[in-house]
Amino acid sequence: MDLYAILGLLSGIIVASSAVPYVYSILAKKTTPHPITWILWAFMGGLSLFFYWDLGARDTIWIAVVNFVGPCIAATLSLKYWDWRDGFNGFEYACLVFSIISIVIWIVSRDPVLALTFNIIADALAALPTLTKAYRQPETESTWSWGVAAVGAVLSIMAIGEWSYGIAVLPLYLFALYTTLTLLSLRKNAVVLQKI
Repeated sequence: MDLYAILGLLSGIIVASSAVPYVYSILAKKTTPHPITWILWAFMGGLSLFFYWDLGARDTIWIAVVNFVGPCIAATLSLKYWDWRDGFNGFEYACLVFSIISIVIWIVSRDPVLALTFNIIADALAALPTLTKAYRQPETESTWSWGVAAVGAVLSIMAIGEWSYGIAVLPLYLFALYTTLTLLSLRKNAVVLQKI
């Protein structure tokens, strides 16, 4: 096993370990996963795993495996822990619709690079309800989980042996997403201080 393979495997282990405090935080009712985001992420995670493998990802495949399994768990928990009395707003429904349109384009394209690109677009659209929630209610997200996931994404980037768009884009996107969620959830301390 070469260095790139070790870094890729370590990345998968670290990102997978970020799910443990996230699930704990959900069960402790400190984190509220947004169902639209997590259900779409679970579905797209499975498809991106397939296309990422088809593109030739091997050393970096573990982040895609975790990017499927973790959202499946969070999606299941979101169905129980979401406050359904509030429903969803127009923005969240729009994210859902545009994500589904991107998914259809992605599946129909049959081009793995184009498919992965549309998957990332759909993933980013699906992330918007959670990003918005993290901005408005930073206390509803787990800083620790997103921070650990960002570290795992860095290792996945380091595991890229031969740089190409198809291999690099997913780890780079996930690093940007995980880092943004970490920074937004860090704001909870500032929000608490402002209320005092």
